[in-house]
Order: sequence, then structure tokens, then C-alpha cells
Amino acid sequence: MEEDKNTQEQATQSAPEQKEPKKSVNLWLIVGLVVLLAAVAFWMLSGGTPAVDTEDTQEQTEEMNEEAPMETLEVQLNEQNESGQSGTALLEDLGDGTTRVTINATSSIVGPQPAHIHSGTCEDLGGVEYPLENVVEGESQTVVEASLSSLQGGTFAINLHMSPQEIGVFTSCGNI
Repeated sequence: MEEDKNTQEQATQSAPEQKEPKKSVNLWLIVGLVVLLAAVAFWMLSGGTPAVDTEDTQEQTEEMNEEAPMETLEVQLNEQNESGQSGTALLEDLGDGTTRVTINATSSIVGPQPAHIHSGTCEDLGGVEYPLENVVEGESQTVVEASLSSLQGGTFAINLHMSPQEIGVFTSCGNI
């Protein structure tokens, strides 16, 4: 029995003393880790980008669009073939390489009228370059894939036809 006691004493004396970790250091590490994880979670939930007030941004964009002058051109549409139809075409550069073409024509022509932007002039009309929405009750609006400056820089004309059945009968025309 005495031997067992000596063996226990030797084992206790030979084992190095282990220090208990400081509780305050562990606590600060845990707090720091929680704060870091909370910040990362917040950033991820917000989409990873700074918050932007979209309502204010939209209002600013609308104000800029109202202030920016839109380049326009009004084309006079003159009667052809004693149709009694004349009017105007307003071309508005939309700033993205497209142009809105709005036709307002007066006439007693009933039914849809094909309308196009042709190459050439009213006096020497070429092929269709840009089809436009049919003119119905004197009105049509179309956005074409061409800037206003490219239409002005070329030789083009806007032409209205009597009807889809009488496509060869021109009712009014205007040179761009």
C-alpha cells in the first residue's frame, strides 16, 4: 500500500503544472467573433452594396430628363394624288440610338394606312428603310432603331399609303 502511495506522489510531482486559461481572454474572443459575424450577416442581407434610396434616385432621374432638351424635328406631310391628306410627323431623338416618330394626319381616309420611312425623297422615293405603325384615324406612333441625326444625315422621306390593298397609292409624303 505504501508503494501505491509513493507511485501516486511521484506521478503528481512529475506531471507539469497546467494553468487554467484566463476567462477574460476567452470572453473577449467570443464577443469579437460574434460582432464580426453579425457585421458580415448584415452586409450579406443588405445585398452586399450600400443602401440607396430608390425613390430619391428616380426623382432625380426624372428631373434630369425633364431638364435635358430632347432633339426634335417636325416634318411637313404634303398631300399627294389628290388624297386630301396632309399633316405632320414629329421625330424625337430618344438619346439611345432610337427615334420616336409620331404622325398626325388630317383626312377622311377610313381604315389603317401603311406608313414607312423610305430612302430617297418624295420626288424620287426608294425602298422602305423603317416600317412605321399603320396610321389609324390620322394617328401613328413608332420607335425606330435609328438616331435622329442619322435620319437627318441621310436622304429619307416619310410616306403614307392609301391602304394595305392600295399600297401603291401614296396619300402624303414629307422629306426628312
